[in-house]
Amino acid sequence: MKIGIRRAILVIPALLLLVGCSSTDEVQPKPEPSATSQAATTTQALSASATVKRVIDGDTIEVDDSGKATVIRLLNIDTPETKHPNKTVQCLGPEATEFLERKLPAGTQVHLEYDVQKKDKYDRTLAGVFLLDGEFVNEEIARSGFGTAVVFEPNSKFYARVLNAQNMAINTKTGLFSPDISCSIPAQINALQSRMESAQTQEELDSLLSEADLLIEILEKVPTDEAFTHLASYGATFAAQKQLIQLKDLKSQYAQTIPAQSAVDDGSAGETNTQHDAAEMEQVAAEQQAAAQRIAEEQAEAAQAEADRVASEQAEAAQAEADRVAAEQVVQPEYAPAPAPDNPNPEPAQPAPQPTYQEPAPVQEPYPNYTGPRCYAPGGKTWKPCP
Repeated sequence: MKIGIRRAILVIPALLLLVGCSSTDEVQPKPEPSATSQAATTTQALSASATVKRVIDGDTIEVDDSGKATVIRLLNIDTPETKHPNKTVQCLGPEATEFLERKLPAGTQVHLEYDVQKKDKYDRTLAGVFLLDGEFVNEEIARSGFGTAVVFEPNSKFYARVLNAQNMAINTKTGLFSPDISCSIPAQINALQSRMESAQTQEELDSLLSEADLLIEILEKVPTDEAFTHLASYGATFAAQKQLIQLKDLKSQYAQTIPAQSAVDDGSAGETNTQHDAAEMEQVAAEQQAAAQRIAEEQAEAAQAEADRVASEQAEAAQAEADRVAAEQVVQPEYAPAPAPDNPNPEPAQPAPQPTYQEPAPVQEPYPNYTGPRCYAPGGKTWKPCP
């Protein structure tokens, strides 16, 4: 089984399971969102209803949102590439797309929930996608082993749920974590070990050791390298660390092996390997403990943030309902009956006396039978004959 360096390099695309995800039919490479792009668009509404038009890839769909075609990038889940312009189709990429097509056929009614940032730099809407029966599609992709949990700040609303689903897939060895899927990391390691055990020449063994070096490099970069941020949640797991130890053990076991090596040399190498393995196991155990603590803290923070958000929404909804009810309630005035009269049978009122007209008394003439000129006193009321 002579395997050259070219084959060792060609195995790597199958191992880069989840290097980003495609978005639309014309996909651009996906750097992490910048602070500017994060601040550019914020959530205007918490949720919406829409109808699925088509599935673009394993974590991207197109929906009809109130008559407008809208591309939805599922939040906090990343699936293998199928349409990236600079990358080959990755392990289980087509299967992830088929899974989403079965889950969301055209015409499916869905409920969309947004996070802090509603759109990314490619103008895709970022959302959690729910079926009308409450099934969380983002979570189901991870539970089925077709994707891993990922956070691009500030959107971490669904991370804890997707991460828990991913860990279930790891524990059950499902999808990308299955040793029965030839392109998965566990299957690649098992195949490498089998080929090492059957290697007949030093040239074959050297080629296989080169493959082991490349696989080790990938697994070591996953938790920290920016190129693998989307795989950090997997790289920090016990399963990934165990695979890394397995690879290093394989390399250590076969690195010094040659066909003519003596039994004494084998014993010495075995003792050296045992000591080396013990030191590595101790170091990895410490790394696993730190990784587990970090994951637990992230899950606790995400769960607390979700609980706070739900409590806040419920409090706001309750207050709004209370205000609405209070506004609709109109206080009706109570009319008191008129008091009963003191005298239930009053005497009829006497008519008021009518005024009587009296003729004024006649004015007495001071000078009777005088017909001459009259001289009036000031005021014109009295007079006397003029001299």
